[in-house]
Amino acid sequence: MEKCLRTAGLTVSLVTFVLGPALAKGEKGADAWVAQARIEISAGRLDVARRNLETAIKKTPDHADAHFLLCGVELAEAERLFRGYGTQDEVDYELYDAETACAEAAEHNQDPKRRASLLASSLRTQVAGRRWVEAAATFQAMIAASANDGRLVGGYAAMLDRAGKKDEAASAMEGATARGDAFDRAARFEYVWDRYDCTDAKPLAPSIEKLRREESDPARAAILDLLKEALDSERENISLAFLGIVESNVLTQAELERLWTSVAGPPPRGQNKAWLGPGRDLDGAELPKLVSKVEPHYPEYPRERREQGRVELLTRIEKDGTVGPIWIMRSSGPSFAGAAIQAVREWRYTPARRAGEAVAFPYTIRVDFRLR
Repeated sequence: MEKCLRTAGLTVSLVTFVLGPALAKGEKGADAWVAQARIEISAGRLDVARRNLETAIKKTPDHADAHFLLCGVELAEAERLFRGYGTQDEVDYELYDAETACAEAAEHNQDPKRRASLLASSLRTQVAGRRWVEAAATFQAMIAASANDGRLVGGYAAMLDRAGKKDEAASAMEGATARGDAFDRAARFEYVWDRYDCTDAKPLAPSIEKLRREESDPARAAILDLLKEALDSERENISLAFLGIVESNVLTQAELERLWTSVAGPPPRGQNKAWLGPGRDLDGAELPKLVSKVEPHYPEYPRERREQGRVELLTRIEKDGTVGPIWIMRSSGPSFAGAAIQAVREWRYTPARRAGEAVAFPYTIRVDFRLR
């Protein structure tokens, strides 16, 4: 039984990094480079944005906005490699660069909201790199800034447990219990979610069952339901359940990224290692077959740079052969992923069948972008 779906998630959002003043005409100082970087970020030209921000920092080493934006750009690049086709060394290097940039940004940004955002960014790189001790220390810093958030305590305990510090983790959870029912329940929820490992999740089954009986919030209930499903089911059932959550819009994109990571292992490294096959025989089902397709549009910026790409999508082939909700498992970059999704939505299949009846079926699709 294949419990890990083999994917990964490092949630990155550039929305808060893009907002800011427009480029002022005639400016040539650090502010002008930062303003231009915002434009490049909005257009997805992160390599150009990085150079602009590095130039701004050379001109004004303590420029808060430049450091803050550079943290976001480095995180986005780490996400591209982590969820893409970079080697392990490349991924590790970029995660380190992202964490370093975010740590430097924290030194130059004193606004509490920004500092909280930067701590969360550093935490994402540490969790993606499976550096549990550093992640626990970051959780401690976040707790110091927001002591009444039970989920932070649960995350802290989970990182300690992953690092092998089980006694300290147990002590942190006992402290959460003493803070009251709501605080304790929030801590237990986060502990289960952060501690969940698809290769060895059985010990968490009683905690998941108990939390699910207590939970009435739709988002948390959906998360717990999928964690439970992943304990008991084959890969195709887990994929269908996850795609159902994607379709329901009950979770944010960041929550979906985390949830998908929870029921999957890290991605295979290297261009030629496929993530999942197109589908397996689920309870005697006849697999879907492609009958018509639309070629994807080659994104302009990668074409100009002579860059080639690949995208691996998880979707559900519906009973009528149309393509249902789509999840990006792996891609060479956001522009490639967007073009692939736009095209695949128009593809048509013969539906999967079981005992002669059409059934919805989880299916993986690979789209290659090659320059002629």
